[in-house]
Amino acid sequence: LRDNTLWFANFSSLNDKFEYELVIEKETELPWAISRIMDVLGLPESQAKEMAIAAVQDGRLNFDKGAIETRLKVLDLSKVLCLSSTWEDERMWAYYGASGKGFALGFEFPDGPGSFDPPASVGGSVGYYSRPVPLRLRPSGFPIEAMLLLLLKRDDWKHEKEYRFVKLPSEGAANVGYAAKYPPGCLKEILVRESASESMIKELKALTKVPIIRVAPNLSAYRLERRDIL
Repeated sequence: LRDNTLWFANFSSLNDKFEYELVIEKETELPWAISRIMDVLGLPESQAKEMAIAAVQDGRLNFDKGAIETRLKVLDLSKVLCLSSTWEDERMWAYYGASGKGFALGFEFPDGPGSFDPPASVGGSVGYYSRPVPLRLRPSGFPIEAMLLLLLKRDDWKHEKEYRFVKLPSEGAANVGYAAKYPPGCLKEILVRESASESMIKELKALTKVPIIRVAPNLSAYRLERRDIL
């Protein structure tokens, strides 16, 4: 909050170690790949099809140790900022909000990937799948495969309603995450739970002028609701 920055992390630091096994198996997955490329990059179908054909590989990939290490190395040159479109799920507060004693930042990014300095490459909602969707990662060329893979997760996580900004690899990219600046106006509100400490709320007020809103459970509806501005 003090520096108006958010962290773009390495792929290997994400919390689901199965993510790198979501790869496309056969050419029958082409329509799916074309659709995802059109949605995320906003490309016409002809251009998306060309990229998808390059990404899809017939038959199964060889998942020996060397192949996995190579793919992870390529992926780690991409960076990812993980957000969510929901704050109402109790599980999210348990995972990421210090079991309700932390806070949630509410953002709007009107310029999408261009909202950051340095800019992200793409932004998109994560797709959740119940089976592997193998992709071939090439060490050179436009890393469309990395972009697709970074926007996939197992459907165990679909309650997170995750939205990610991805910074695709560039020449000389470092194998470390980085902090990207965002315009202060992108931060719209801060949400806290009923168990938040007064000292934390006081510190948040000293750092920003955006509304700090207390949320509490609606027991009749089994969801969280905004209650009062602090």
